[in-house]
Amino acid sequence: MTQCMWKKKLAILEDNASKLIRYIIETSQIKSQIVLLRKYLFDLRKFLFIMDYRKPHRRNQFADKYFDIETWSMIESFMQKHNLQNPQEVWLQNVREIIDSPHEDFKDNTRIFSVDKTDYGLRMIGWFVAIWQAGDNDEFIMTNNSFGIFEALVLCDCGFKKEIGFDALDKIFGSKHRTLFQNVPHPPPITEYADLKDGKVNLNNNDKFTITFIKVNSAAVHLVNSIVLNESKPYLQVSFLSLSYLYKTIVKYNKNVKEIDKFKPKDFSNMKKTLFMRS
Repeated sequence: MTQCMWKKKLAILEDNASKLIRYIIETSQIKSQIVLLRKYLFDLRKFLFIMDYRKPHRRNQFADKYFDIETWSMIESFMQKHNLQNPQEVWLQNVREIIDSPHEDFKDNTRIFSVDKTDYGLRMIGWFVAIWQAGDNDEFIMTNNSFGIFEALVLCDCGFKKEIGFDALDKIFGSKHRTLFQNVPHPPPITEYADLKDGKVNLNNNDKFTITFIKVNSAAVHLVNSIVLNESKPYLQVSFLSLSYLYKTIVKYNKNVKEIDKFKPKDFSNMKKTLFMRS
């Protein structure tokens, strides 16, 4: 697939995700729940994964060869097998193949590096979608790198599923597996399977997921916004509704930052001063 072709496919994926997000927002204004088909959620999940994977830190990881010894050995073998000249070509091939592969064929696509394939599979199957709403006096801010933040503001860790739980994950991973949003509601969708026979489920693009809109409290909104700000880069671009609320967000960030990042907190003092003068 040429560069022009995969960019066109990326544009189509982005357009599909944009339409779905717009539909979710419009529905949330008049209903307490939304029903989405699996095929549309696949598009949204793939879009979120690609947005994360194309971020500079992932691309630079390949450019700088920033891997542990075992993973680097796997990358070298992968490059040799696919006649790739450098790690950046591995990253680019992954992008093209992820965009081009239908979900049902993804696991069999040997042209995607296995570690990234596993990561993709976890997000597509292991995690679930939850939708949070800010209260009437709150707002979620957006920055130019909001997509793909590790805390999974859209895709939720499977540890929130009652049938799994974080204690079970602790045993699997051998360490305490927790999230800053441990006490915020994460209700999994209610699933209606299109192909269910004799108790056996076959995943189908027409499976229906009923997702409840959850209005979270101010503390949760400020924690989300604090994480978004903490992940921002020097060339920060931020979208917001209210100057006064953005000012409050920075104040809350300064209170939350020790919980989020003890080592490299961001300094928004100049922005705070500007907002104070304009508010």
